[in-house]
Amino acid sequence: MAALQIFLSAFWPVFIGTAVALSLVRFFKRVSASNASPLFTGPKSFPELAAFTKAEQIELLNQAAREAFHGGRWFFPILIFSGVLASGLALGYVLPLVTAFPHSLWAWVSVGVVFGGFGSALVARLERRYLRPVLRKMIETRAPSKSR
Repeated sequence: MAALQIFLSAFWPVFIGTAVALSLVRFFKRVSASNASPLFTGPKSFPELAAFTKAEQIELLNQAAREAFHGGRWFFPILIFSGVLASGLALGYVLPLVTAFPHSLWAWVSVGVVFGGFGSALVARLERRYLRPVLRKMIETRAPSKSR
C-alpha cells in the first residue's frame, strides 16, 4: 500500500504539470498563428498530402485538425501523453524504493524517457487515426496544384 501512495505522489504532479504545459502550448500555438495543427503529428505523417505544396499541406492539415478535434476531443491526446509520461516517471521513482534497482537520477529519467517515447508514438498514431478520414474527404474535394 505504501508503494501505491509513493507512486501516486510522484504521478500527480507530473501528470498535472504536463497536461497544463501541453494545453498552454496548444492554446498559444492556435491563438498566435491561427494554427490548429496537432502537437504530435505533422504533414509528413500523411502520404496523401505529397501532391500538394508545403503551404497547402499545412492548410489542409489545419482544417482537418479543426474538424477532427472539435469540442473537447483535442484534449484526449494530451491526457494520454501526460498519463503515460507521468506513469513512467513515477515508476522510475518507485522502482528503487521497492526493489534492488539502483537508486539514481539516470535510472529514474531513463524509465521516464522510454515511457515518454512510447506515449508520443501512441498519441501520434491516435492523431493520425482521427485525422486521416477527415483529410481524405478534404483531398477528394480539392485538386492539388501543379507546382511544389
